[in-house]
Amino acid sequence: VELFYGAPTPAMMSYTDKFAAWEELGVSVTPVISQPEGTGWEGCTGYVQDVAREKGIADPKATALLLCGMKGMAVAIKEMAEEAGIPEERVLANF
Repeated sequence: VELFYGAPTPAMMSYTDKFAAWEELGVSVTPVISQPEGTGWEGCTGYVQDVAREKGIADPKATALLLCGMKGMAVAIKEMAEEAGIPEERVLANF
C-alpha cells in the first residue's frame, strides 16, 4: 500500500505523528510539499500527481486507487490511471 500525501507546507500537513505507525503496518508514506520555499523541507516537492506519475505504477492490473483531495489532483491521477491501464472501476474518488 502506498500513500502519496500532499500539503502546501510541512506545517500544514496533518497526521505526521501517525506516519511511523502507518509505515509499521506496511503503508509506504510519501509526503509531498507544494510550497517548500523557506521551510527547510528536503522531501518530495511539487504536486502529488506529479510525484506519483514519476514513481509509476508497477502492476496496473493489481492496482486500485482511492483519491481524496483537490479536483485538479484527482483529474490528473485519473488520467494517469487510464493511461496505465487501471480499470475505471478500480479508481475511487471523493467526487
